[in-house]
Amino acid sequence: MKPGPLLLALLVVAAAAGLAPAASAGDMYSSYSEYGYAGFSPGGALYINALPSNAEVSLDGVLVGVANEVPHEDGVKVALAFEGGGASEFFVPGHDSRLGQVVDNLIDNARSFSPAGSTVRVTCRRLKTEIEIMVDDDGPGVPEEAVEKIFERFYTHRPDQDFGQNSGLGLSISKHIIEAHDGRIWVENRYAPSTAPDETPEVLGARFMVRLPAKR
Repeated sequence: MKPGPLLLALLVVAAAAGLAPAASAGDMYSSYSEYGYAGFSPGGALYINALPSNAEVSLDGVLVGVANEVPHEDGVKVALAFEGGGASEFFVPGHDSRLGQVVDNLIDNARSFSPAGSTVRVTCRRLKTEIEIMVDDDGPGVPEEAVEKIFERFYTHRPDQDFGQNSGLGLSISKHIIEAHDGRIWVENRYAPSTAPDETPEVLGARFMVRLPAKR
């Protein structure tokens, strides 16, 4: 009987805490489950591979389910919007629990960088052959030098303000899950309109983007 997702999660937590066993040359320490696998390469590096299934996932159901579980103690709200079609237009192939984990990670990250009383806006949009998920926050944004690094394992960016209390694993795991579903994930900043040609535009917050192939 193969280990389930609990052991997979424990491997990741152990790596984050520095408690995972070192891999010797030629060995492979792994946890496999129907959700994918995690382990350590012969060089000791953690690898994560989240495997999608052939099931069809309703993204509107995933998003609504995750949003309903968001805590409200910090005063940051979550607003959902769907554009480009009805509920039947938001199906993708894959694992609903893994994609739900990605949405949860992105919302949690956005909330951690959002000032109290603000709103994290999640927009799901049907494009021609893809479905796009956009998560906007009103935080300090992402420094230019961190735009690529932010999806690396254990990378964290904490500005001077009391923002960003995450471990640095969530975005890396999200990237692996999305890529295993043949999708893309990236981050960009939102800017206020410039009023002068030489003016540095004001950063309004971060925007995380996910695109997944739509069900054919």
